[in-house]
Amino acid sequence: MNTKINQIEQIFILAAGYGKRLLPLTKNSPKPLIKLKNKPLIDHLIDPLHEINIKKIFINTHYLSEKLTEHLNKRTDYKIFISQERDEILDTGGGIKYALGAKTDQPIYVINCDAMLFDNYIPMLNKLKKSFNQEKMDFLLGISTIDESIGYSGIGDFYLTENNMIKRFDKNQNEKPFVNIGISIMQPKILEQIEKRVFSLNEAWDVSIKNNRCFGIEGNLTWVHTGTKDALKIAENML
Repeated sequence: MNTKINQIEQIFILAAGYGKRLLPLTKNSPKPLIKLKNKPLIDHLIDPLHEINIKKIFINTHYLSEKLTEHLNKRTDYKIFISQERDEILDTGGGIKYALGAKTDQPIYVINCDAMLFDNYIPMLNKLKKSFNQEKMDFLLGISTIDESIGYSGIGDFYLTENNMIKRFDKNQNEKPFVNIGISIMQPKILEQIEKRVFSLNEAWDVSIKNNRCFGIEGNLTWVHTGTKDALKIAENML
């Protein structure tokens, strides 16, 4: 546990994906504007952020970016920086690196726009903040067990060491598998070690894992990855 509580006042919402598995819902709408209980996914994420004193929100866009940009520009309650990936989608790591540039070198929350934690959303952000240690961590990832992960179909992403360090999981290991829930804290400077324009956050995680600077914390919650129509229906019923 970190004895010094961090003041993390900025957040990055990954929102540039095509949402192909949600077709035909995403034929004419970007995934962040798909509605749950008549409210766009992106607003489910943004609305509660006043509870933790978020000052800046960064959001990347690509697919049907003009529609998402128009929607976000109507908000006056937050300072929102919109990064439009016009020529090509830059993937998760490349998108963050391009959007942030030299704008910040402070730790920042990173959230997938399709990660729905329901009532545990803000408490999970606070839990991450209290445990983040800037001196020894590049990443602190929110993780859950497979049983707690609705809409996830893999064998697991990671396992934890005794001191909560993240290591990659594979099916031949006699370890408890955990799933990345799409919510984390990151130090942006780690992305400078990836000399690419287009790359996944997975590459940055691997660099951090190699350097023993990638950590995880259990959410102890049920969450839904709303990347498919079936998962979207489940999330609708849980709200």
